[in-house]
Amino acid sequence: MNRKMIRRLVLLSMVVTLFPLLTACGGSAKQEPIRIGIQAPYTGVGSDHGPLVEAGVRLLLEQNKWKVAGRSIELVTGDEDAMDPSVTLDRTRQLVEQKQVDILIGPIFGSNQQAVAPYLTEQQLLDISVHYGSWDLVQSGNFILWPGTDYSSATPIGDFAYNQMGYRSLSIMAPDYIFGHTLMAGPMDEFSQLGGTVLQEQWVPLGTVDMLPYMTALNPAADAIVVWLLTDNLVSFVEQYNALGLETPVIFVYTLREGTLQDIGPRIDGFYTVGDYTWRIDTPTNRAFVKAYEGAYNEKPNTTAVSAYCAAMVAVEALKATHGDTSLAAL
Repeated sequence: MNRKMIRRLVLLSMVVTLFPLLTACGGSAKQEPIRIGIQAPYTGVGSDHGPLVEAGVRLLLEQNKWKVAGRSIELVTGDEDAMDPSVTLDRTRQLVEQKQVDILIGPIFGSNQQAVAPYLTEQQLLDISVHYGSWDLVQSGNFILWPGTDYSSATPIGDFAYNQMGYRSLSIMAPDYIFGHTLMAGPMDEFSQLGGTVLQEQWVPLGTVDMLPYMTALNPAADAIVVWLLTDNLVSFVEQYNALGLETPVIFVYTLREGTLQDIGPRIDGFYTVGDYTWRIDTPTNRAFVKAYEGAYNEKPNTTAVSAYCAAMVAVEALKATHGDTSLAAL
């Protein structure tokens, strides 16, 4: 074999060996999609949250044509177990290790947020909450609490009850888990600092169906009752409040959203509530959002859907700023 033939064979061998590397470096290889994960309840307690979270996130991604910084976006969903944080943690591991999510939206429940936090910090994965979260999560450096901390969100109720309504004593009722306790700590602390007294705290286990034992145990000396309950418990609360002929004023935290108000009807007259969103907000931005949401789903958005939409917006705008870099440091 002459030298010219040998040189040709050597060059051909080098091209064959280097071709995959040259193709990747040349940009002709297809980039991996950016995977945004959702962790929210689709089954069991709180199962109404999962579809609503997904609806909000999908709308935002569709408005961005499922692309950001030249890369396609994939949506991956995971079922959150409101009753068992260890199950939620296992499912989060699946989202990260098997489905390779780059950013996680959720979970919803505070006990689950606490359960997955160490793992997500170890994995250096950005997590964006949908319904608040406890301040200690922020300290890890990879959590964004949308729209804020659970403690601060209901704090103004303490001022409202004391200064605007003139109440001097309260009874508290809320679910017995992390979010319930930290949420209600806000109004209790504010009310107490102003000079009021919290006479009673009743903590209802998640999954409780019959609210009657808690209703009959209410302290009649309280000037008002401050309540945060999941929707099923709330309906039972209102029914039994009326059946027992109770007259103590009630202030609800968040739970009395428009859909629930319509379901309960006139029985809710005279109750107070505080909320963080209504589709009736009359601003150009909200009108455009409501129109787009109605066009996509043929219904009005509620606070869960709009919070998920905003959480997805945070993720997409961050990815635009990093030019598609999904590393925690860049984000």
